Amino acid sequence: MESRRRFLWHVAAGACLRGVMGSIHAARLLAWTDGRAVVPKQIKAFCIDFNWVHRERQPGTPAVGDAPIVFAPPGHWADASPEEHVLWYEGLGANVIQTFAVSCNGYAWYKGGFVPPQAGLKYDFLPEVVNLAHKKSMLVMGYFCVGANTKWGLDHPDLSYGTPTTPHIPFTDGYLDYLSRSIADAMQKTGIDGYMIDWVWNPANHLRQKGWLAAEKKLYAQLTGKPFPESREPGKQEKLEYERRAIDRCWARIRQTRDRTNPDCILWLSVGNMGDPTIAGSKLLKECDWVMNESPNPKLYETGERMVGKQTRMIQNLVGWATHNAKAFLSDPKNRDLDLYGFAEPRDNSLPLPIADYLSKPVEAFGGNDRLSANDRNIAALARFYRGLPLDAVVPQKPNLTAEQVFEKSIEATGGRKALENLTSFVAKGTLEMVGMPVAGDIEVYAKAPNKRFIITAIQGYGDAKQGFDGQVAWTEDPLQGLSELSGEALAITRRESTFNAALKWHELYQKVDLKGKQKLRDREAYIVELTPADGKTVTQYYDADTFLLQRVDMESPTMQGLALVQTRLSDYRDIDGIKFPFTISQDLPTGEVVVKYSEVKLNVEIEDARFTKPPQ
Repeated sequence: MESRRRFLWHVAAGACLRGVMGSIHAARLLAWTDGRAVVPKQIKAFCIDFNWVHRERQPGTPAVGDAPIVFAPPGHWADASPEEHVLWYEGLGANVIQTFAVSCNGYAWYKGGFVPPQAGLKYDFLPEVVNLAHKKSMLVMGYFCVGANTKWGLDHPDLSYGTPTTPHIPFTDGYLDYLSRSIADAMQKTGIDGYMIDWVWNPANHLRQKGWLAAEKKLYAQLTGKPFPESREPGKQEKLEYERRAIDRCWARIRQTRDRTNPDCILWLSVGNMGDPTIAGSKLLKECDWVMNESPNPKLYETGERMVGKQTRMIQNLVGWATHNAKAFLSDPKNRDLDLYGFAEPRDNSLPLPIADYLSKPVEAFGGNDRLSANDRNIAALARFYRGLPLDAVVPQKPNLTAEQVFEKSIEATGGRKALENLTSFVAKGTLEMVGMPVAGDIEVYAKAPNKRFIITAIQGYGDAKQGFDGQVAWTEDPLQGLSELSGEALAITRRESTFNAALKWHELYQKVDLKGKQKLRDREAYIVELTPADGKTVTQYYDADTFLLQRVDMESPTMQGLALVQTRLSDYRDIDGIKFPFTISQDLPTGEVVVKYSEVKLNVEIEDARFTKPPQ
């Protein structure tokens, strides 16, 4: 408990001063009944596709023939923000998010699971997407590529035809054990409502031209009851019989895994060629909950309709291939009630274009016949349909602001530059508590121009904890650790946060500022500004788009566990002598949520410099 208390005052104290100084979505048809997700009346799904990357966007990626796209390497887009992604899907008007449990490179999009996570994964991406999306009544589906997995191929060269970007894995016992465990693990640890299975195909024919793997020859004999014909390739009918049995067995394991782990989980099959004889009339098509025609060919959709089960939802994909034409498809009245989907590779920032960009220009303005251009054009059409807009609608964008203009508007909203320049010191007093824990106390914050601060926190049952900075030396003192001096990154952060009237001096404190756009915080729009200091990690600030008051700060702060991402929220702004101060500050820490509530703030108070000085040892 003592380490938690010290952690509480040490990090929350910085938040207190930081807070004072820094001072058309479509109607959802989804509901939850007894903890179970209910499928919307019309499925409006989309996937920001982490599987693929264009070679020109990833220099050095090994080429596979003349293919313009390849599997994204491990860690590509590893900094993707769950919050930004869910907001993008919400802006699109989707009610089903299809994202990733494990992508084709063989690495997971969540932490602490059976499958290793993407290299450098910043967030626990999939569980966080689930949590955020469920709050907005959206379903979240994971993803598994059944027939291709680069990591499996590298780890098991005797059980895979290399690692090409095409189906390359025979459905051996060892692989099905691995696949089943991967699926069960994701269902247990991420909260997904279901998952898409893709590429449920046997290895591509050209991969066997130099001979079948010994493991697949053994599988052939196991499934057909006949020895593999060593003197020749299996005949066409023999091969078809084997491949159909391999797919049936694979599907049986996938379904058994679902039924054993979470029978309410939705199984979704994506099919690029519904006419393939290896799945014609198969249990895979009859028993899946959802089956999707990925191809733009309407005849393949009709083929699928004839083969799926009575309970199966049939979905049509409209984005992802260069030959898709979403606007033409949606212009036909008979198609407008179908369940729909789209997928597209993101830009370098892990997202497609902002939804406002897709709506602010006619669909035809997104020209070009290549896949990327076609995706943008089809997303523009799909966004209009999902949001209930006419396909020819154009929604003008509001004039864009710069980061500098956001800062200036925030300064004006806080009280104005002149009033802030006349401010030389303040003292704030209040209470502090850790939500859900018996940890509480009083807090006092003293700040003085140009860069001095002192914070004292009296934790009940623990004693006084102090933190000070005199402009040169940063120090802490508490009953457990005694007196110590800060250095390195902790000193740099303290020096920056101790800057009085930091809002007026952002150009001195940060070498780069970048307006990243808008997103919703709770039910309000906010401008997102990233600030990069010369000697530390990037800080992200969120300003209310109407009031321009600072609402949130995300940054890495020193904690007992080392640097940790800490989110600080500011609210209850009150006017003190013409200057607005946040009287409530809440902060998400690795150990829980801390809430500081001020009861008193005084400006331009005489404070002796000795208060900020490090005490004698």
